[in-house]
Amino acid sequence: MNTNPTLVIGLAMQSAGKSGAELKPGDQDQVELRVYPNNGAGYFFVIAKKPGRWYWKDEPRADHFRNIDQTELDDAIQVGARVQLTGYHGRSLVLWRTWAEFERSVKSV
Repeated sequence: MNTNPTLVIGLAMQSAGKSGAELKPGDQDQVELRVYPNNGAGYFFVIAKKPGRWYWKDEPRADHFRNIDQTELDDAIQVGARVQLTGYHGRSLVLWRTWAEFERSVKSV
């Protein structure tokens, strides 16, 4: 599946809406799609209000984040990663146990 951040977060938001997740007005600009690698440290993310690129954050409360090389994300997906859509203040909207499960969910949109 294409991991273009703009495409992926748009599909995730559509899939969440169809699965019954409630996207409140405050969530619209604050939505993040997070990809957690299996090593348990940090996560990749894309933000709905700036969906042009993927970033890396060491932990949810960290004050800083960095740009990533696309191969970092692709490698994490290949070895297995959880995917989560969060809303305002990190409120969990949907959690997919694997990228494959996420991919099946968004393909049904």
